Amino acid sequence: MDTLGEDDDIREDSKIDKFEKRLAILRRQNRGKKRIDITEAELRDLSLYEFYWKYYVKYGKIHRSTRPVAIMVTPNMSADCANVTHARHELYARTCVVAYWRLMATDKRHKLHKDATQDLHYKPEDNLCLGHTQFAAPWLDRAEGRFDIGRFLGVRDLVEAFEGAWGDALMGMLVDPVLKEWVPNHVVEQYERWNPYFRECVQKGLQRGKDGERVRQERYYDDLKKTGLSDEEALRKSHELKPLSKVKSNKRLLAYVRREMVKMHEKAVLEQQKRAAAAGDVT
Repeated sequence: MDTLGEDDDIREDSKIDKFEKRLAILRRQNRGKKRIDITEAELRDLSLYEFYWKYYVKYGKIHRSTRPVAIMVTPNMSADCANVTHARHELYARTCVVAYWRLMATDKRHKLHKDATQDLHYKPEDNLCLGHTQFAAPWLDRAEGRFDIGRFLGVRDLVEAFEGAWGDALMGMLVDPVLKEWVPNHVVEQYERWNPYFRECVQKGLQRGKDGERVRQERYYDDLKKTGLSDEEALRKSHELKPLSKVKSNKRLLAYVRREMVKMHEKAVLEQQKRAAAAGDVT
């Protein structure tokens, strides 16, 4: 303390600060060493959660964790905050995205998916699930306009990309087949349980506009018949169906899924309230 000046910062770096500086810390501790225990490649494409699962920072150095650790992701919120209509869903989503988003350059992540699925005969439309928010190696320091060689992608890049739209970012993370692999199973289960129409709406979005008009008309005709309409009226209405436009981008897919998911959720809640009211009248 005696050697510090009046303007020197004496605050301890937070866990996020250490994660953001992981490349600089590692380069400093590896400088001049012939035998290196941790390489830069190991720390490059990590989520915040994964970093503290595998490593810890002590006395200005990064060490491998040699025993199981208990990690608490904060702030803690009730499970129902996972529902997209909940008032605190945006905060819940921010917590999840900051903790579990795998910080890999977008083009590299897409190549990883392509290499993993090239023998599975995926259709081009399936690539709509891949997130297209652009993340790239931060070679240029945005604040000072100088080259920054001591930083990997970090939390600051997530904040810059998603501030004000964390709910969409969380949905995109769970739709993206690569990013989803880095999300703990209990988080995925919690989101799908509190948004029971989520996966169904994703499939509907991917399929939207692909069915032939005749198939759609026949399906609509059958639905109308079940409501009690005559053959003539059902046939007329089925032929008045307007063609559906295809979902052509990941951004539109997420918007469609959110819109349909909320619509189905609100409809289910309304029907539940009607049944409860009817049961109360009978009682």
